[in-house]
Amino acid sequence: MTDFSKVVALIYEEDKSRVPIHSKIEEYIRKPGVWVMKGINCETELEECLNVGSSEDIGMEILYDLACLHFLDLRLDGDKNYINQFKKDCKFKYKSGQTQEYLYPYISKNYHSISFELVHSINDKKFERYYAHEHEPLFWRNGAPYKNGN
Repeated sequence: MTDFSKVVALIYEEDKSRVPIHSKIEEYIRKPGVWVMKGINCETELEECLNVGSSEDIGMEILYDLACLHFLDLRLDGDKNYINQFKKDCKFKYKSGQTQEYLYPYISKNYHSISFELVHSINDKKFERYYAHEHEPLFWRNGAPYKNGN
């Protein structure tokens, strides 16, 4: 049986001031896998599982996510409520077609000490879904906005 809680490798980690303290992103460019994003909630100071994803190129995906985290301002002009796969309203709005560009600045405002970890070295949607259901990442959606159990 696969251990779904095991971290294969730490890809990226930053401290409370958002300064990178570990980065091996370049080693994951053009590499497949399943990653998990974690962060410390600014209000509770508790670590939370924020998102999980699978990709044929996790390095480039994480680079884009970090760019959205650190270089985009939080926008308040969204018109759709962000509801995760577990039917939870995540308390912010986004515009269709710009999910990451709204999501990651929101995460940056509310979380610190962000990390990305490799949890599976194959691009595997089934593994991503299983991992997500085991750890319930707050912002995970199964590839699309939540609609009637998609």
